[in-house]
Amino acid sequence: MYVDNKKPGSILFMIITILFLIGALLIFYYWKGSVLTRIVLSTAFAFISWVFSIAANKK
Repeated sequence: MYVDNKKPGSILFMIITILFLIGALLIFYYWKGSVLTRIVLSTAFAFISWVFSIAANKK
């Protein structure tokens, strides 16, 4: 992912992207519920992370 220094808001989006990716990994490995719920939640977090990375590149 590319972050331009002229866009200070993109760094915030980059941090949020990384947090959502870490959240997706933590949910996938440490969720104690059913496997289907674990896969759906981690996929949702990864998708949100992807959306924030697109927003960081467009800002």
